[in-house]
Amino acid sequence: MGKLIIITGINKGLGNAFFNLFLKEEDITIIAISRHLNEEQKKIKNSNEHITFIEKDLSTLNSVDEELKLNTYYTPQFKDVIFINNAASVNPIESIGNFKDEAIIKAVQLNTIAPILLTNNIIKNNTSKRVRIFNISSGAANRPIVGWGLYCSTKSANEMFFNTLKLQEENNKNVEVYNLDPGVMDTDMQKSIRSKGEEIMPNVDAFKEYYEKEKLKPPNEVALEIVSTYNIL
Repeated sequence: MGKLIIITGINKGLGNAFFNLFLKEEDITIIAISRHLNEEQKKIKNSNEHITFIEKDLSTLNSVDEELKLNTYYTPQFKDVIFINNAASVNPIESIGNFKDEAIIKAVQLNTIAPILLTNNIIKNNTSKRVRIFNISSGAANRPIVGWGLYCSTKSANEMFFNTLKLQEENNKNVEVYNLDPGVMDTDMQKSIRSKGEEIMPNVDAFKEYYEKEKLKPPNEVALEIVSTYNIL
């Protein structure tokens, strides 16, 4: 039987690297959720029956059933459902006390509330299937970084949520849950981080050093390593 892979944030970085790997496989169906599509994805939109693009800003998600209609894809042909929670943003990088209210709400909605809504929907509607959930986390989930108050706290909340799900399902062989820290990668997120001043992010020089000393991992290598290690395909 084929696999159903649901992945968020597919237009760049690690999400795009995952998507490109999945694209090569004929026995899987991809539900690709992203606020925007990149140029290559726009070219193949509506041309591949195994791919469904859902263009949705997850920071505004309120109802998975009504806005994404994922339940229409949970058909009997799929015995293996995989969710890769990838979409997230480190922004806004700012001192606590200077965040705008709407920026706080948007960050928490995107980074934490949307993944919880999606995961709850997937677990609820796939009790007879094998379900594997991969939460793309960050070292920031376990380490406070000045300037990253929202990112650290939302990533930490995610890990606790997925760890709770893992404990809940520890006797259920059909459900597997993983929190994965991909490490520092050469992405637009890193560019955004390096552009900040020390007055907001005192350790910004460390991130500049990662780049200058070529310590940033290519997203395609990270995606391939995760896919291979966990036999996703």
